[in-house]
Amino acid sequence: MKNAGGVFLSAVAALAIAAIPATAAPKPQVITFVSVQTGTHDLNTTPHEVVINDKDISGNKTVGHDVITCKVNGPKVLGCVFVFSLAKGNITVKSGAVKANTGPSNGMITGGTRAYAGAHGSAAFKTLNQAKGIVQITLTLK
Repeated sequence: MKNAGGVFLSAVAALAIAAIPATAAPKPQVITFVSVQTGTHDLNTTPHEVVINDKDISGNKTVGHDVITCKVNGPKVLGCVFVFSLAKGNITVKSGAVKANTGPSNGMITGGTRAYAGAHGSAAFKTLNQAKGIVQITLTLK
């Protein structure tokens, strides 16, 4: 009889677990826009820092702006911090080291404000026109 009771309890536990609804992982939110450079400032610091200002556009509409601060050492960009200011809040992205004049191709979302508070995920950068400072930005928030 002991064995039958154990089987019964195992069956009840299995049914109870099966009855718990599975929750799907939230779908990532993807934000895509084109960033157009509007200005640069050389801070003359050590290591060298450059600040870049951009206007962010989707379709024919301005959706925000961003400020990028990069540390540069000779022919190498040591890393950049991007702050994208959009209608629902700010999103902060950090990128790693790359060769100068190439710009990063990706980065990590490290935080945000308002609707994006606690944001994390990834960022992808695709240069559309280097001479004019035009880059497609894709932010994937998880």
